[in-house]
Amino acid sequence: MDTKIAGLTTKATQKELKDIKIFNRRAIELSNNSLIRNGYKLRVGLQISNEDGPSYDIESLPPKENFKALLLDFRHFWSNDEPCNFLRILKIVTRHIPEARNITRELKNMWKEALFGSLSIMVDDNSLTPNALLSLWINAEHFHNDSSDREELDALFERLTRDFIESLLVVSVFQCCNAILRLNGMLEKVDN
Repeated sequence: MDTKIAGLTTKATQKELKDIKIFNRRAIELSNNSLIRNGYKLRVGLQISNEDGPSYDIESLPPKENFKALLLDFRHFWSNDEPCNFLRILKIVTRHIPEARNITRELKNMWKEALFGSLSIMVDDNSLTPNALLSLWINAEHFHNDSSDREELDALFERLTRDFIESLLVVSVFQCCNAILRLNGMLEKVDN
């Protein structure tokens, strides 16, 4: 498989190779993030009582600035407009290296499970996926000032605790980061 991956240099377009190099550079930056480099474990418990409703036991959320730094690195892979978007790079590999389809399918499933499949919260008949929460968090909390997203996020904070919402994001982002780093491990074999 290594020679097939290395063969991307003769099969992929110059634009695709440039995007792969960007992906590699950004993945290295991601791997150097303190939360990724040092490892991080989160434990979340949920109890539902008839009298008191739901309560959450969240152990050790990452420090706010550390998580913000992780999101800053992560959003390059998540945003559809970025040349190093994870799913875009997977398509390039799948298109040019058919033998890698089992691996790319597995990585795509990991990504989609983390953002769309693992957990969905129903709020007033609306399904709220980790991907939707991530969009709200990025657009209202950290990197943009979208007022409608801010209102929606504040309304969620009134119904679910901020720590609970953040714990969902942390779990999803870490699962996606695992997929990113696995794909980058494959792509490091591409000739520069």
